[in-house]
Amino acid sequence: MHGSKKFDASGSDRMKIEIIDEQDNLVDYRVFRTSWQNNKGKSRFRVIPLKVDEDGKRTEAKLHIPVIYLGLSRLFPIREANGDNITTNKIEFFDKEQKKWFIENYTEILSIHECIENVSNYSIGETDKKRVWELKQIIMII
Repeated sequence: MHGSKKFDASGSDRMKIEIIDEQDNLVDYRVFRTSWQNNKGKSRFRVIPLKVDEDGKRTEAKLHIPVIYLGLSRLFPIREANGDNITTNKIEFFDKEQKKWFIENYTEILSIHECIENVSNYSIGETDKKRVWELKQIIMII
């Protein structure tokens, strides 16, 4: 995160994030303050979380929430690869339920609205062990 000394002054209560459950109950929260920290001659902009528990205990711990990180740097456009160096690797699912679970979660995470029939894994030799996942899709006509 980058800050501007001109526009991002140090201060309290710059932002508040609340986590609410399905019944609109407050599960957790953090109030954020901003600060400029000088360390070894370098100035660094910081956003610092703050929470005060019911017993008055203050903490600057980050929120503990699950995060899904999709690092796409390992992907390579399959159509840009030399076809002679592409090999197909069979994906073995334990059963139909595991395959169904994989496809449902894959489409949910990537917001794919087409019906997916099969999953294949392709190795592209000239890209130094990079893998490409391609989902063969059947587009549903409505």
